[in-house]
Amino acid sequence: MTAGPASALSSSACRTIYGNAPNHGLIDNLPPDSVVEVPCLTDALGVQPTRVGALPPQCAVLNRAHDPEAVRATVRRAGHDLLGLPH
Repeated sequence: MTAGPASALSSSACRTIYGNAPNHGLIDNLPPDSVVEVPCLTDALGVQPTRVGALPPQCAVLNRAHDPEAVRATVRRAGHDLLGLPH
């Protein structure tokens, strides 16, 4: 049985998981105010996102194609639906 990410936080063991983090220099060719999924190291110090560098241009274009306002509206509506609030 292998130890999970939570046990790595309380020991000297280091594990790699994939998580979402603010893009503060993690992926060069995506907007700095976006949230990106990157490899993260987990150990007794916590969770540290790993810098990826630049994505292949084709991948970056696909990721930048999402309209941030449309995404925000979708998340807002989903939140209202979950909480039973009017739109």
